[in-house]
Amino acid sequence: MPLMLTLVVGASLVGQPGLTSDGYTLRLAGDQRQLVVEGPGGVEIGRASICELGLADGSRVDMSQGRVRASQDGPTMSLELIRGDLSAVVLITAGDGQFDIDLAVATSGPTVLWAQCPGPLRFDEAAVERMITPTNGNFGVGLELLPGFFSDQAAVDARAWTGELAGGDGYRRLLGGDPVMRPDQDVPVPLTVTPEGAQILTPGAAEALDGASAIVNRPPSDEVPATALIASEHGAWLSLAPMGDGGVLWIGGAVQEDQR
Repeated sequence: MPLMLTLVVGASLVGQPGLTSDGYTLRLAGDQRQLVVEGPGGVEIGRASICELGLADGSRVDMSQGRVRASQDGPTMSLELIRGDLSAVVLITAGDGQFDIDLAVATSGPTVLWAQCPGPLRFDEAAVERMITPTNGNFGVGLELLPGFFSDQAAVDARAWTGELAGGDGYRRLLGGDPVMRPDQDVPVPLTVTPEGAQILTPGAAEALDGASAIVNRPPSDEVPATALIASEHGAWLSLAPMGDGGVLWIGGAVQEDQR
């Protein structure tokens, strides 16, 4: 699923490539043009096109409507998609209660600005426990969407929804502790790339950030089990915190206009 929604996958239909884990199913359907997720007992949870691309002219391309070639080698499903001047290769590997998706896109024609794999997902909201997704940093560290969010809404009420401040509850629920609260317009301080950061960041990014200055006004406190990638005297400017089963949540600091 897109937007950080973690899925588990399981047994597949005979004759179609499929992945298995923890009694759930991820398989191809619709003449191998859709990915279908099923829960225990074969109950369908949701389905989506394999891959969508966004082009510079604003159009969207469903790569599943082109030529699709599927194969499977053990726990890895390989999908090759070609549509006009565009091609994509998708590798989906089953793990312990999850699957990893690798996507490579090539074009000999239009400019591709974004790629989504799987495509827009259609699912039964009753099967959702929660979905965690990033959001605008001015509103919080992310959104936790419960089943009711995806239910049918009355047309007269949907646009009347408003946001409300919830304090630090969301941060604590996601990360297990509070941030360090410093002034919004704090003094910029020098940054240092940590050994862990050097292993994750590209050499160019590490070189550009090491020794640069930035405002570090909401670093995670010692209560948060986060790994600092870029540190400062005020705390971590960039760090990673564990999320779910094998996932991570990036925790970033302020970026000024002249630093973009």
